[in-house]
Amino acid sequence: MNANSLHCYYCFDVLVAHLNGTSEPTPYFLEDDDAPAPQSPLFVTWSTVESDGSLPLRGCIGNFSPLPLDAGLKEYALISAVHDRRFAPITASELPALHVGVSLLSDFDDCADALDWTLGEHGIRAFYRPRPGSRDTAERSATFLPEVPTAQGWTKEKTLIALAHKALSGRGGMHPVKYERAVAEIRRLQRYTSTKAGVSWAEYLEWKQRESDGSPSASSE
Repeated sequence: MNANSLHCYYCFDVLVAHLNGTSEPTPYFLEDDDAPAPQSPLFVTWSTVESDGSLPLRGCIGNFSPLPLDAGLKEYALISAVHDRRFAPITASELPALHVGVSLLSDFDDCADALDWTLGEHGIRAFYRPRPGSRDTAERSATFLPEVPTAQGWTKEKTLIALAHKALSGRGGMHPVKYERAVAEIRRLQRYTSTKAGVSWAEYLEWKQRESDGSPSASSE
């Protein structure tokens, strides 16, 4: 199953309805209203469109458990927009500068070692051991979607260091800063692939206009 532009338009519909206090939109991407919705692990990523074309992150949250696409996209379109603790909630005034991406994840495998994955092809998810003697006994985990390391210009080693920082920040100020230590903290490393679609607010408005004019809907990318 591939992510497509209709999934992204739906995320914009959900966010707009939330911000305006209007009724929930219909998930028009379902081919058969009587059949169960297809399921997939998914992430929704909100970014702002800069004048140079770059897309600084504005919110990104997802779920690794397979979710029905209609319910999953509705839930995580809002969670990533208004409940990502790294950012203030998105407001209506930001809509014209927004871009949304939908990632559908698949092909999960455990890595044989820390470098058993391919930059630009695999996302990675690491699970970290509790630190001996620490009061914090909760298992930590973190992920980077496949496009993140290449967008940042990271090597595999730098990606794993950044992943450890992401997962372990807050553990008494102790942050792995060297590759060897970052890898030593990992209990399990998992790789996966994803398909991703993205649209800007301007593209969303163009689609809404086509829909109101009765033009054919957009298809998958």
